[in-house]
Amino acid sequence: MKFKLALPLVLLFFACCLTFCNGSRNVIRYDLTKTIDSLVSSYKSGDSIVNDHHLCQAFPKDWDSIAILNPYEPFEQLSKFNLTNLEDLDDTLSVRHTDQFCLILFIKDRSITGYSKLKRTPLDFSKATPGDSGKFLIKRADCNAVYLKRTSVSSATYDVHVRR
Repeated sequence: MKFKLALPLVLLFFACCLTFCNGSRNVIRYDLTKTIDSLVSSYKSGDSIVNDHHLCQAFPKDWDSIAILNPYEPFEQLSKFNLTNLEDLDDTLSVRHTDQFCLILFIKDRSITGYSKLKRTPLDFSKATPGDSGKFLIKRADCNAVYLKRTSVSSATYDVHVRR
């Protein structure tokens, strides 16, 4: 009798796990360090401003918007974008406790499909953020408005900007 009652409960438990525990497993972590380094090394050393439409092509293909979370910004700042799977992601993705990284989220149809934690050298995405909002959305259509500005003459680091 106990076996007949336990079997449906066990099956129900596994069905719930398959349905509800899958959440963030569909979000892919991308390591874009080598790609970004290679892209920046292709820039001419004398260029102080680079109109780079290839930057977006260096990113994964499955996105229609990119959200940028700056250093020290809490992950909750992204709630304004009404993302359907934001709560599925682990708070460890936050850049709240470091000034070395920006978190780049790849979004498609209001769902996060992937992310990359990028060092602020050689490309610093924190300058792409307007004002002090700490969050910014770049739509794929904005890619031709992306440009890079060298931080100093002797530096190989560029700030990412978007013409508005």
